[in-house]
Amino acid sequence: MATSTADAEYIACAMAIQKLIWFRHLVSEITTSTLALSTLYNDNQVSLSTFTNTTYKPHTKHVGVGVYQVREIIEDGKEVVMNYCNTDRMVADGLTKPLVGAKHVIFVRMCGLYSSRLDLICTTGEV
Repeated sequence: MATSTADAEYIACAMAIQKLIWFRHLVSEITTSTLALSTLYNDNQVSLSTFTNTTYKPHTKHVGVGVYQVREIIEDGKEVVMNYCNTDRMVADGLTKPLVGAKHVIFVRMCGLYSSRLDLICTTGEV
């Protein structure tokens, strides 16, 4: 159980990396292609530093051993790297957080979608 937002992000990233590693191994078994290095973006600098900085942090003592294994995968840098992404540029936030009109338009564009009607609705408020 997470006791802070940073812990929740740390646990979620660890789970995502575990699934990503599993998927990479699956693809390598069923194809002959070599996958490029995978990048996982994180908008929480505290959880990101927990993966990259190996000094002891008392707030992570309750996190399971599996999460520490993921830290070793990140340190190795052969399959997955983690990078910081500002919250304003994090596409996934549009799926997990409420967005006001202008931010919704930005989210739609980041997804590669566009609608001039959507811009009109957001700027004028008329449907």
